[in-house]
Amino acid sequence: MKITLILYKYFNFFCVLVLITLLCSFEMRFSFTEKLLGYYLFWQNDSRPKIGRMWEFQDKNIAALGSIEEVVANLKEVKSQAMNISTFRELFHLIEKEGDIAISKNQFVLLQKNLPLELSEIFFSPMDVLSLFYSSSWDRTFFIKEGLEVEILLVDSSNRVLKKTTIDDEQIKLIKMMGEVIKKPLDEVDEFKNRIYPVSEFFSRLQRMDEYSRSKVFQNPARLLDWGNKLKRVGISEFSRSGWIRIGYELEDALKKETVVFELNEFLIYEVMDYLNPAERSFYSKKEKKLKREKKERFGGVGSEWDDF
Repeated sequence: MKITLILYKYFNFFCVLVLITLLCSFEMRFSFTEKLLGYYLFWQNDSRPKIGRMWEFQDKNIAALGSIEEVVANLKEVKSQAMNISTFRELFHLIEKEGDIAISKNQFVLLQKNLPLELSEIFFSPMDVLSLFYSSSWDRTFFIKEGLEVEILLVDSSNRVLKKTTIDDEQIKLIKMMGEVIKKPLDEVDEFKNRIYPVSEFFSRLQRMDEYSRSKVFQNPARLLDWGNKLKRVGISEFSRSGWIRIGYELEDALKKETVVFELNEFLIYEVMDYLNPAERSFYSKKEKKLKREKKERFGGVGSEWDDF
């Protein structure tokens, strides 16, 4: 009797083990449980809350795609104008006048290349642009006006968004002032009239600057050479806007005088002022150091990242 109970007990255990083995083999062969779970989730999918990073990404992409489709529908009239644009300054003036526009990948790269490095990073970092240019299906760039801001979308040929950013009103103003032409000589422009230098003196004194800093002051020497003898004086603004200070080049010919304005980083301007006004060098150096210290405290900068000016 005792032996029979023991055999019965082991027989039950053996049957359960065989059943589990068969179920495991069946699952491994046909993925039965996985398919059942998948069918259940698919059936319940519409009623599940749409939360999580994937849903957020999809919603943003759908919203952006909707904006892009609206832009595409209204692009025909401004397309030819956008193709003739050679600077971001012209581009944002066109956006202000016509609204949303799109340009090709190559045209965007060309426009960004013409900006100073620090200013070009308002859009996307040069490394991001380089990576997307060679390793993605980036096809066009859309500029979508939203109130005082402009949303910039890098998209592929199917209008899928690869990368996006938004620039605010202050940044747009900064870009639109780059290369601005004022139909007045320097001494009639309030912000320049107290800091005007003959062009020969300006270039002579900046010869003492190190090559790296000087190259950032004269970002496009070919442009200055094109002006030739028309370039008479250089003025430096007394005002800083969002960390940038304007520098004006006065051009004169037989018919008119005008000032062409560009933006330079304020740290770089203080270094320039050290060489233009040696007697006040300690004043500008102290001001530059104070600004760097304030920005380090404000943004948490460490090491030498704020000294690259």
